[in-house]
Amino acid sequence: MSDGSTERHTSVIDARHEGQTLLAYLATRFTYFSSEAWAREVASSRITLNGHDCDGTERLRRGDTVTTTFAERSEPDVETDYGILLEDDDFLLINKPPNLPCHPGGIYRRNTLLSLLRERFPGIRLVNRLDRETSGVVIAAKNAGAAALAGAALSRAGDSDASGHVEKEYLALVEGGFPERFEARGWLRPDAASPVRKKLAFSEESGDIACETRFELVSRRVFDDGTPCSLVRAVPVSGRTHQIRATLCSLGFPVVGDKLYGRDDGIYLRFIEGAMTEQDVRTLRMGHHALHCRGTTLALPDGVVRSAVAPLPKTWPAVIRTSVN
Repeated sequence: MSDGSTERHTSVIDARHEGQTLLAYLATRFTYFSSEAWAREVASSRITLNGHDCDGTERLRRGDTVTTTFAERSEPDVETDYGILLEDDDFLLINKPPNLPCHPGGIYRRNTLLSLLRERFPGIRLVNRLDRETSGVVIAAKNAGAAALAGAALSRAGDSDASGHVEKEYLALVEGGFPERFEARGWLRPDAASPVRKKLAFSEESGDIACETRFELVSRRVFDDGTPCSLVRAVPVSGRTHQIRATLCSLGFPVVGDKLYGRDDGIYLRFIEGAMTEQDVRTLRMGHHALHCRGTTLALPDGVVRSAVAPLPKTWPAVIRTSVN
């Protein structure tokens, strides 16, 4: 139930979205609503373009402002059992559970890792972020100076110079029998074959965003139905959005439970529309995608090396958890 209060969000159109219709922009930029739901919001006069009423067909120009106004909504439940793996005067290394957003965004305002942390550590800042469904190590800084140092180190992915660096190791449970080792060096680009506009594809040919990930097989397993799966260690040399998931999908080894980069990206569209089927649930096998940032090392110019390893979530199959923890 709403108490009559509202929340307002304003975004400014940049070159990426220039030329789109307003309705297409809303549906692709804010995917927590379907196109049909956004059309209803526009028709209800809860969306304005440059401060004026609109009908959704307007073509956007760079610098336009789009404002959405909603009654306060109850937020979906999230996992709140984060753990602190390491704490000192400047930093926290945290084990984030799956199904917990790092920052406010979309339908999540208060139910986030940042909000939970600020109940105990006022002024805390997240240095890096993981997708809502991705679990594992997140770095948080207790002051602005520490945040700046760690942020600079994070930007130097793959470069272990004396001015600081961050190293990460992920575990992914994937469909199929993965090879012993594979180094994926190539490019990310929009997946032209997908109905989901934000989905990326990996290619060894020239593309938009250079990326590199080193993969190593940990173990091969089978699901209860006899389908093969593999536990894979992934070390990202570059740090790109959706890099590991997009690369594994394009290589033919999608992450188990992945609605967007799994065996059927139509599941993602049905998910955001609240129309997933029982078959979709069976196809996913898990309630979240099986990607986990297991280890992170933060090395800064002060000579202190901060490192933590996060155990796999209990939502992963027990046979997988016991083989690595």
